[in-house]
Amino acid sequence: MQRISVHPILIVVILLVPEVGLSADWAPDGRQLLFWADWNGNLEAYRIIVEDSGLLNLSQHAAEDANPVWSPDGSRIAFYSKRDGNGEVYLMEADGSKVTNVTNSASAEFNPGWSPDGSMLVFQSYSSGHGQIHTIHIDGILQCE
Repeated sequence: MQRISVHPILIVVILLVPEVGLSADWAPDGRQLLFWADWNGNLEAYRIIVEDSGLLNLSQHAAEDANPVWSPDGSRIAFYSKRDGNGEVYLMEADGSKVTNVTNSASAEFNPGWSPDGSMLVFQSYSSGHGQIHTIHIDGILQCE
């Protein structure tokens, strides 16, 4: 993981520059912030630790990674990625390790969100040629809503 030192005032500026995505997500503990940005010609998922102003590139992959969201307990992050060739929903640990494709399908899935208890993800899919909302248990069982 690449760690960059950032002054606290710059956190607001970072989130206002055009290269930063329109979504950000506070950690449940309120001390960290997730967002995505295109600073090197590639979308990546980043985490800012507000207390020490550290900026961490969590995804560091050549493919597009975006829309990171915290699990309710702050231990995992769901995000969108094209690292398998098409848009999929992935999970990783809060430190960026153990990246796992949880949707793994031929259609595009994106915009993940968590259930309040953290046992399921909700996401958008175009599996039938038009937009649908799906849920998936973290153990990988897909259910259409």
